[in-house]
Amino acid sequence: MLKKGFLDERLQRYTQMTPQDWSNVAGNPRQRDTAMHAKLAIKYLAEPVPPHIEVKMGKLPDGAAYKLDGHTRSYLWDQGLIPVPAMLEVTIYELQNIDEVLAAYQWFDNYLAAEKSTDVMQGAFRANGLHPQSHLVRMGRINTALRRVYRLVASEDEGYDPGWQYDNIYEAVRFFARELTAFDALEPTGKQYPPGVQMAVLITLKRDPEDAAKFWKLYSEEKGKKEDGRMDAVQALTEAVMISKTRNHTHVDLVGDLFAKSLAAFQAFRNSNDYSAVGSGLRPLSLTTVKKYVKRR
Repeated sequence: MLKKGFLDERLQRYTQMTPQDWSNVAGNPRQRDTAMHAKLAIKYLAEPVPPHIEVKMGKLPDGAAYKLDGHTRSYLWDQGLIPVPAMLEVTIYELQNIDEVLAAYQWFDNYLAAEKSTDVMQGAFRANGLHPQSHLVRMGRINTALRRVYRLVASEDEGYDPGWQYDNIYEAVRFFARELTAFDALEPTGKQYPPGVQMAVLITLKRDPEDAAKFWKLYSEEKGKKEDGRMDAVQALTEAVMISKTRNHTHVDLVGDLFAKSLAAFQAFRNSNDYSAVGSGLRPLSLTTVKKYVKRR
């Protein structure tokens, strides 16, 4: 088994190539459906930025060379679907065998997926005239919540596509633009607002903006109340989030569970209901109730 960080021990060289020469380098055996990836990525890649001309190649002792990334860009350049740069900056890794070629591809694929999701989110913000200030929103740490809640609103079925949809995220930001701005103004943190709670923030601000603004302001300022064996809805949600971080949720959709509990807390807030400070605490709304609220116009 290759040890973590093996790439740091491999010799690196740097050269330049034309996009045509890069196209002739063999694709990585682990590369998936490039044409499908191109359809999803074309909007992200249509506006050239400096990182787009940087590619990685693995070279074996027998001279064989393989792409470690840049498959989708190469496909789009060949098809003339995005602007073609004059020259590419190529980092060449001297690898020992095909196993290292496969492992290096996986490392870059995982790394770029994380980087790309942030780039795509920021591109969607700019396209819709949003300029978030909080770290959580600005860095796209809401992509899971935004994707899931938008799919629930927009789709007719009960599920959602777990894959990252480049084309849909622009629509999702457009749909929730006002709510994202209001959420950003709360200066949220990941600790207080995990994805399930983020989903509830967006949909409650969309469906019941005045009450939601009051509720989430109290929650952000940690102004929940607990006395005489009772606690209000704000405190109930605060404790539910804390508990969620300490339990084993191997068989639970934690995002969905917190989403349903957050909606239950908001509903209780609107109805001026409270909870016992002991026992099971905040219970999630049923799936039927959640779907009915999300679909409400």
